[in-house]
Amino acid sequence: MDAFSHPLQQRIDKMNDSTTAIETSSPTWEFAHSYPIIALLTVSYATIFIAGLLGNFAVITIVLRNHHMRSVTNIFICNLSVADLLVTVFVEPLTLLQNIVVGWHWGATTCWCVPYLQGISVCASSLSLLVIALDRYLAVCFPMKRLIRRSLAKKIIAVIWVVSAVLFIPWAYYFRLSQAPDGLINCREFWPSVTADRAFFLGVVTLLVYTIPLLFMAFCYCSIIFRVWTRVRKDQSTTSAAKSTNSDESRATKVTGALYSPPMEIPSEHERRTGSEVSCYVENQRSETKTMNSYATPTKFIKVKDKSHQVRLHPVGGINRVKTVKIIKMLAIVVINFCICWLPLFTIFNIIKFSPTYLAVDFNTSAKAADEESSMLVESSDDNLMRVIFLVVPFAQLLGSANSCVNPWIYCFYSKRYRHGFKRVFLCRSMKAVSVRRPPRPQPTTSHFHRDHNLALRSVEQTASA
Repeated sequence: MDAFSHPLQQRIDKMNDSTTAIETSSPTWEFAHSYPIIALLTVSYATIFIAGLLGNFAVITIVLRNHHMRSVTNIFICNLSVADLLVTVFVEPLTLLQNIVVGWHWGATTCWCVPYLQGISVCASSLSLLVIALDRYLAVCFPMKRLIRRSLAKKIIAVIWVVSAVLFIPWAYYFRLSQAPDGLINCREFWPSVTADRAFFLGVVTLLVYTIPLLFMAFCYCSIIFRVWTRVRKDQSTTSAAKSTNSDESRATKVTGALYSPPMEIPSEHERRTGSEVSCYVENQRSETKTMNSYATPTKFIKVKDKSHQVRLHPVGGINRVKTVKIIKMLAIVVINFCICWLPLFTIFNIIKFSPTYLAVDFNTSAKAADEESSMLVESSDDNLMRVIFLVVPFAQLLGSANSCVNPWIYCFYSKRYRHGFKRVFLCRSMKAVSVRRPPRPQPTTSHFHRDHNLALRSVEQTASA
């Protein structure tokens, strides 16, 4: 990103005193790397840009034009796609240009506006991932409480953008153009002191945008994985005990429970069932709905008051194991993707910011000026490090930008509903046909559903099938 690509632009050397603020752009264009590297960066950024643009646009379109897709989780995912789309539009093109072209060529207003918008977008994307993790954690660990409703979700989204806009006001204030003695024009930060610069980068950029969200996401998803895994293990042991107890295959399944009278409708996303209870919904005025602690053998039937109504209990072991592995894999990919994509970039710039000399070759200096600065650092132990950073940073920025491209594919292609919506969007069909309906209501005679004792697994499945 532009703002992240220029923390080195404070050229703390003898030339810094003669640097003055100007309102023009660099008169000449000069490439910063060899042609093979430029070609590789261009193709890579173009691929990420197209994939991110199409993926995030499709997610936003699917959620906004389908009422049934506007669940709390999908609202947060839509906001994540908006943030990632802004990262794709504002971050990637300028980052590519500044990695292959020396100097700043886009005017004074763009100098402060683009870094500010980029900081907001990256921060909003990070906080959106954090909120999605929180929503899934609450759905699993507190299934009987509707802690986040749609109205609250919209307020949380507003807070995310306000907080992001406020946090990065310093970038809008301290970024401006400067001209070096060799005539090169750069867009760089002018902080009151090195201490203030380091404090902002460490406290806001590193901790609030990356480290804290990453640790929180890891905690939430590890808790979810542990909860789901223990529930499935408990279900498997319960099923094994039921099989050994019920030796007579024709004997009816043992059922104990208490009667209650809920509304006769399919439970919504937030109307949870407890881990060991199964609610049977039957569309018949003469039927009574029961909540039961059931220990069912495979393919047995539970008899309700009206004998013509039966609920089939499917075996747990194979189905739940497959779903659990799929869910755990998805959650692990989310955290690993976020960590891997941003870790190199944040690590590199923290090394630079807290280097003893706090001096490196400016990525936008001319080749001649870069050689001069490199020669000044020969006596410094940072010389070799700066040479490596000069080559590595463009690819670290590329990896960070890839996070916004990968997110929609991770969240969406684990869901059949999103896959259906993607096909409709890319085939340019009427969005009215992108019907992402809820499962059909039970028929008057028979209702079938997969037996699922643990509520945690069902709650997490909403992420994969929402």
